[in-house]
Amino acid sequence: MPEPAREVVPAPRMLPDRRLAVTYEAFHDSEYKSWVRYALLHTGSREAAEEIAGAVSFRLAVTWLDVLRQESVPACTWRILKEQVAGWLSAHERCVTLAGAAAFEAVSSALCDGEVCSVPPTGSREALFSAISRLPERQRDVIVLRYGLGYDDELVAELLGLGRSTVRSCGRAAKRRIAIQLGAASARRAPLPPGADSAAG
Repeated sequence: MPEPAREVVPAPRMLPDRRLAVTYEAFHDSEYKSWVRYALLHTGSREAAEEIAGAVSFRLAVTWLDVLRQESVPACTWRILKEQVAGWLSAHERCVTLAGAAAFEAVSSALCDGEVCSVPPTGSREALFSAISRLPERQRDVIVLRYGLGYDDELVAELLGLGRSTVRSCGRAAKRRIAIQLGAASARRAPLPPGADSAAG
């Protein structure tokens, strides 16, 4: 579960080596808003998103030297962020999905980009979120990073440890799955034509 809420300790106090503190602060300042946006997409709560981002900040600060030794600092941070979000969702008995109008608008508008127009009507927000939550984890990550946060394929590939061609194929496969699930959901909601009940009998 996410780290308990705590006052964020200034990096220089936690990182007595000034060079380490400078690298931490630069990375933190460039990425913090993205952590909040990602957490907000999943929790639907600004307060929860700030709490999660603060926990990520603290975790990075206390392990920064080890983080710098990783093959990819962004990928390591992404794993920490996902752990914190998953912990928050579990603690609040929520499934892994997207939440709120902002998430719907960000993801649904971006999904309809010419490859597969899988955007449901505005009233079908739950259907879209349900379809995304049912994706395999890798495909769901690609959708959220590309369309929820607006990351390009190169950055998504680095965060997930994939090749760019794999990111693109995951994105296409995810959109096909979403389109199929939304089509099935629409079919279930659609009213039967006159006489269909008697014809079916």
